[in-house]
Amino acid sequence: MGGERANICKMAGTIAEDIFDFFKWKKIIIDDENFDCCDTEGHFQSKDGQHGHPVDVVYYYYDPYIKKTVYLNTDLKSYSASSIGATPIRKALISLSKAIDCARFSPMWQDRYLKSIDRWEVRGFLFVYNHDGDYDKNFYGYFDGSNVAAAGGKKARGISFSSLPLKKGQKIHIAEPQMINYMTTVVDDIRTLVCDGVFKKHKYEFFYPDKTRVKSSSDSKNNAATIESIFAPFMLIKHPEKNRREDNGKKYNAGYVVYYNRKGSNYLEFVYLLDMLSNLQILDPSNKIRIRMAASDTFTETRAVFNRAVDACIEGWGVSEERAFALKQIDFKVLVPSKKTFSKEQIGWRTQ
Repeated sequence: MGGERANICKMAGTIAEDIFDFFKWKKIIIDDENFDCCDTEGHFQSKDGQHGHPVDVVYYYYDPYIKKTVYLNTDLKSYSASSIGATPIRKALISLSKAIDCARFSPMWQDRYLKSIDRWEVRGFLFVYNHDGDYDKNFYGYFDGSNVAAAGGKKARGISFSSLPLKKGQKIHIAEPQMINYMTTVVDDIRTLVCDGVFKKHKYEFFYPDKTRVKSSSDSKNNAATIESIFAPFMLIKHPEKNRREDNGKKYNAGYVVYYNRKGSNYLEFVYLLDMLSNLQILDPSNKIRIRMAASDTFTETRAVFNRAVDACIEGWGVSEERAFALKQIDFKVLVPSKKTFSKEQIGWRTQ
């Protein structure tokens, strides 16, 4: 493999490690290792020889809702915009489906990656990184057919989930280029908050309130971000009060950061969000609330839309002066989308 191509292949791993460190995922320190297939008859057309499944890296975290440790058998892909298409994505998903099927039963996989035999599950994770930053299509058009060219007068067919060899109950998550840009934007903002002294690195937790039917089993101060929380419309981070003695007497209140991954074009979006924060008893004057618009396609007038939602809540809820003050004090900010891209000319990073 040539030097430039080898560096391109490493880019997905580098960006993933940077992102998931801030999301508090743990990494098994075994990279690029195959493990033997447990079902060569079902997984490979050729029955001869030794067959194995690739593993780029395995990440893991504890999910406080399902009360299990989730292991993500990860396939790291680094593509130029022109190389991303239905064929390589389908191939990667088929490979991941077979790998996680075997991982459930493979002594080799479990000896290498399991940290405990207590409640756990393994899932597939396809990380599709666009190293040149030029990808601007709807990635999920490869599944509904809108990004797939028709041939011979036939209707274009996308990637069918039903055609993947996934077994019942198994899951594959996909981080496509736009989602990776969102995660990068969030991580860069967390890094800024750390540099500004709002909280120390890793001295924050991803917040999991009790749900109506599901109670959170963790009161840890070190909660990781579950993959469901990362991919949700918004993600909640809780941080403690900063020790004022560490910053020349300056005080940073305990509070919450809300990362929002939608356009923000309708004020009812924010009415729902504020109502949720109120129900969680987060809207308290003693808490510092920061809402960060981190989507790559945030509505240009979203700040005005948010202000309208605040006014609607104050009027509609009939809130006290204290609660109205808390709503007015929310720190609302539109983040500049961040991309980590790769320069072919200089074999290195550039940030957009």
